[in-house]
This record gives sequence, C-alpha cells and structure tokens, in this order.
Amino acid sequence: ALLGVAVGAVISTPSTGWLVGRAGGRRVVILAAIVGCVVLPLLPLAPTLPVLTLTLVVFGAALGTMDVAMNIHASVVEALYQRPLMSTFHGFYSIGGFAGALTGGALAALGIAPFDRALGPALLLGPAAIAAHRWLPPTQPHTASRPPKARIRVMRLSLPMAALGLMAFCSLLAEGASGDWSAIYLHKSLGTDAAFAATAFAAFSVAMAVGRLSGDWLTSRLGATQLLRSGGALAALGMTATLLVGRPALAVGGFGLIGLGLANVVPTLFSAAGRSRSLAPRVAIAAVASTGYAGLLAGPPLIGFVAQAFTLTRALIVVVVCCALIALLAPMVRRSG
Repeated sequence: ALLGVAVGAVISTPSTGWLVGRAGGRRVVILAAIVGCVVLPLLPLAPTLPVLTLTLVVFGAALGTMDVAMNIHASVVEALYQRPLMSTFHGFYSIGGFAGALTGGALAALGIAPFDRALGPALLLGPAAIAAHRWLPPTQPHTASRPPKARIRVMRLSLPMAALGLMAFCSLLAEGASGDWSAIYLHKSLGTDAAFAATAFAAFSVAMAVGRLSGDWLTSRLGATQLLRSGGALAALGMTATLLVGRPALAVGGFGLIGLGLANVVPTLFSAAGRSRSLAPRVAIAAVASTGYAGLLAGPPLIGFVAQAFTLTRALIVVVVCCALIALLAPMVRRSG
C-alpha cells in the first residue's frame, strides 16, 4: 500500500512544470495542498487494501505536485535574493517530517483514533496553506495559444541535465533505502533489539535536518560542486564503514553520516535545475524531481530483492555505489546552467 504514495508522485511530477506554466505556481500549490488535506482523513476509512492503495496514489500525486511546485517557487526566491536558500527550505521540510512523526506518535500514545489523528492536521494545515499562498512569488504563467511540447523538451535533455537527474535518482534511492532498511539491518543483521534499531533512522533524520539547515552557508563557501562531491563521499564512507565493521553503535553513526552527506544533494540539484538555460526552469526542476522520485520508488524494493538473493549486507552495497556516483558526477553541476 505504501508504494501508492511513490507511484502517485512519479506519475504526477512530470506534468507539474507544464501545469505551473499554464496555471501559475500559486494555483498549483494551493490546489495540491487542498487535495492532500482532503484525502488525508479518508485514508483511515479505506475498507479494503485496493481502495487504500488507490487513495494513497491520489495522496502521493498531490504531495508530488505540491513538492515540485514549491521547489519551482524556491528557485524563483533564490533568483530574487541572489544567494543560496534551497537547502534551508528543504531543512524546514525535514523539520516538518520530524514534527509530523512526533505529533502522530504522541496522538497515538494518547489513544486517539486514526481518523481523528488525520483530521486534526488536515483542518489545521489546509487553511494555513490557503492563507500563506498569497505571499508566494509569481512564476509567470504560460500565455501562448498552444501548450508547450513537454515530450520534445524531455527528449532534448542535455548531458549535464541528465547527470542532475541521475544524481537525484541515486540520492533518493539511498535515502529510501536508509529509511526503510536501516532499522532492519541493525535488528536482523547485527542482532540489536527493536528500540535500539530505530535509533539508526533517527540519527539519519536528525543529521539530514542539521545538514540542510547549514547547507546554504556551506554552498556559499564551498560551491555546489565541492558540496556534492564531499557529500557523496561522506555518505559512501558512512555506509562502507557500517557494512565493514558491523558494530551497532558504529552503524548508528554510519547512518548519521549518510544523512549528513545526502542532506544537500537534492536541494543543490534543484537549484542547479532552476538555473538551467537549455530548459525552462519549471520543466528542468520537474524532470529532475521525476527522476529522483523514481529512485525513491525503486530503491527499497531493489534492496529487498538483492537481500533475498544474497544478504542484506551485500544489498546495501547498492547505497555505496549510488553515493560514489554522486561524488563522481558532481562536476556536471557547473555545466548544467
């Protein structure tokens, strides 16, 4: 059922750039936010697995559309302020995810029913999005008599832009694998109890939030290329140490290094796509996001299939390879503008 969210995001993101060009980013963001808030309370009411999965596809499509549209706006804000801001925006995304998980867990501990746990946030966040969207910068809606030929533009992706997409694929594949398999690795492969195993993903999440909140400062001083190269190498080192040493405490630290290394990869790639000259920025960001979501969708099942054929330790080598590819492809960021 959880695959429905990723499937919905992969389906919706390629067309979001076109929608923003036709209707304007403000409308796309607010409509996607409203759909997400309407669907959220319906999820606990799904009577069967197929209905739940289809509802999650719609939910994922709303989230994916809103995600791309917000990043398009973020690139506009960066251009207005003429300084790096994307990592800070993504840092607040990470804080929101942590706050949502913490709030949901607290409400569950209080015995509040799933429908009520979903209805409360929906009633709060929907009006907040409606009130806040008026301050979003305009994204210059498309006014031509015929729609842009998105398919032709995708076929003309330059090599640097394709490299951005591949790095996004690798980064989100590694993120998804770390999120879904870190606790299982500690519990099943290293023999820890479930409570300690959960600290691996906590370390990953906290490190990613810290890394993103400092990412714009690092970008200003290191540059995008060096930040990507260092981040990919750090994440690869963290996963390699985790797999080679095989000690629980070191594994927790290793997953923290992965989160820290990957923290600014996607924000940096979105910023680079927003500066594209070969494609309209909204189209470039949508293309990079679509490829990235494909990695998020494919990553956890891929790790599972390899783990079933061999071992989970060997399967997680895929994460090392993905992080190393990010470090190797980092110079392509300079050529994407």
